[in-house]
Amino acid sequence: MQRAAAGSPARAWTFIAGYSAAWLAAGVPAYAVIQLVDWTPAWIAFAWILAGAYQLTPLMQRMVRDCRSVRFDGRPFNYGARQGGRCLASCGPLMLAVMVTSMALPSPVPALLLLAGVTVAICWQKRPATGARAIATVGLVVVLGAVGAFVLAAGQPAGPHHSAGSSMS
Repeated sequence: MQRAAAGSPARAWTFIAGYSAAWLAAGVPAYAVIQLVDWTPAWIAFAWILAGAYQLTPLMQRMVRDCRSVRFDGRPFNYGARQGGRCLASCGPLMLAVMVTSMALPSPVPALLLLAGVTVAICWQKRPATGARAIATVGLVVVLGAVGAFVLAAGQPAGPHHSAGSSMS
């Protein structure tokens, strides 16, 4: 953002608008689709397994590299949109897992703590000094934790559970 702003608050806000537009373009339809699924604990664990598995792929590694290297072309909105799109491609699966988990939690406090923790991990992995093995390690930890949660969820008795659409009301 500093490159796009060049000391101008208006240019900074233009960058933010472009970045936000990329996330809104993906987030609004994703949220609508998410509302159609009954997010049981097992499905939530499965979302985390998929997000962690994505962390292990060469595609994710390429997306992180691309996210780190978006070139500024002099147009702050376009730069923000490209940066947002690359960020979405590299961390979207983790953010989707956070979203479905947060929507199923009974209180906003754990949801905010989860979001903060994942945001710190995502920011850490975007640093140029963070290597591919470190990013893969995060993915492996996520997969193993989610598999553990999946096993625990499978042992729960059948009955009422929180769905994404009803837990925050």
